[in-house]
Amino acid sequence: MPALTAELGQFVAGLTLKDIPAEAQAVAKTGITDCFGVMIAGAQDPVVALIDREMAGSDGSALASLIPSLKRRNVEDAALVNGAAALEQQRTDAVALIGPAADALEATATTAEHAGASLGTSVAAARDAASVTGQLADALQGLAAFSSAFGDTAARSRTLSEDLSTTANALAQNQLDSAATAAQLRTLADRLHDLGETLGTAASPPPSAVAGVAVPLALGLVILLLLWLAVIAGACIWLGRRMRAGTVGADIPG
Repeated sequence: MPALTAELGQFVAGLTLKDIPAEAQAVAKTGITDCFGVMIAGAQDPVVALIDREMAGSDGSALASLIPSLKRRNVEDAALVNGAAALEQQRTDAVALIGPAADALEATATTAEHAGASLGTSVAAARDAASVTGQLADALQGLAAFSSAFGDTAARSRTLSEDLSTTANALAQNQLDSAATAAQLRTLADRLHDLGETLGTAASPPPSAVAGVAVPLALGLVILLLLWLAVIAGACIWLGRRMRAGTVGADIPG
């Protein structure tokens, strides 16, 4: 056994509730509750029933239960079916969120485009003002020989013209940025729509197609589920040890 695996095993075996911070306990409880919730919600999906039927002939003792029906299956089959139910519900939830998210991105893109149009108007106005004040500075400079006041006003007009030109350039850059942002948001929205269509289509495949990939699909789903459950594995192992020892009721805070 690799040293790291052995060290992790020793750590988990020796873990007690008092060693787990309250924040971590809250996360573990939420994760366990969420896991059971999505299993229950996804258990009625036709794909899950199909996987269960595909695995019906597997060998092994019926030592584990399906959730929430409590039908008995061998450990491996129960893990496959329960895992498929959990991830199928998560897929359904994701599909339900993709549409609104894509719509929100498109609305934001539209706002960015409107902002870009407003900035374009501001750029034109600033450049017109810079041109007019520049012309005024030239005219006043021609009168500076008659009075220093004309020279001073011409200098101020020249400065204002330069400031307006700088402002116009900055606004023009912001206009380009708004256009680029809007384009990126629309691209992302389109990708989300495509993803939603793909996931939605995957929800109702022909029975013959599903039957051919049921077992590999279930294995993939369970692998993903097990990776996700790894973050709460320590708490689950601790809970099992306490239940066997009959002390769980005394340790777990209400």
